[in-house]
Amino acid sequence: MPSGKARYNAPPTFTELIDSGAEDPKLIEFSDDQKQRLKSFYPDKNVESDPVWGDSADEFVDQLLFEAQDTVSFLQDSELWLTKEDLKAEQANLLKTLKSASDKLRRLSPGFDRLLGVDATPEACADELDKMITHVEATRDVIKKLPRKLRGAEIKHHFAIEMISRVLRVLEDYGIEIAATADLDLKYISDSVIILKIIGDVVGLGYSETTWRDIISKTRTEVANNQL
Repeated sequence: MPSGKARYNAPPTFTELIDSGAEDPKLIEFSDDQKQRLKSFYPDKNVESDPVWGDSADEFVDQLLFEAQDTVSFLQDSELWLTKEDLKAEQANLLKTLKSASDKLRRLSPGFDRLLGVDATPEACADELDKMITHVEATRDVIKKLPRKLRGAEIKHHFAIEMISRVLRVLEDYGIEIAATADLDLKYISDSVIILKIIGDVVGLGYSETTWRDIISKTRTEVANNQL
């Protein structure tokens, strides 16, 4: 007999997450074990579940999940993986469409022109399209100057940096100490590193604790230098 427990689906790969768009987004989902591990870092160990407001430790986990998913959305909307070829193809397709529409508006038959009515201004519409064509044609030189497309490892690194900035803000709001520590010999790993490792595994980054330690340290140093 089936139970009422929600089924946990295996997480999508990092590539599947980033490649999915608004029409068919891949969503991040924490397993029960991952939720419990993250809840263990909630500062108030004596928190009780409120019948109205729920469990504040669950809210803490939900906030971490939101930031992870929002980071995915942020990267989906960015241009990190658009190649010059992609942009050239889009520019050429748009240019072709605009020129065709402008030409058709200027070549309407007298009979069809009369059907449009006196309020229709096909020539004026064509003039506006010609202005847009000029702007679209100008993007050709801009596209040539764009940097190359980032490789998979570079995109992952950009994602990690963005997620670190978001997750660490949550940890600071909850009073959790931020420390970039991962000494495997002494078997001590800071809470912030473990939390990011858990979330990073969910989104398919696969970074080790020491890699997260190094990225956190570098990111915090860069932020501090920019504030000087």
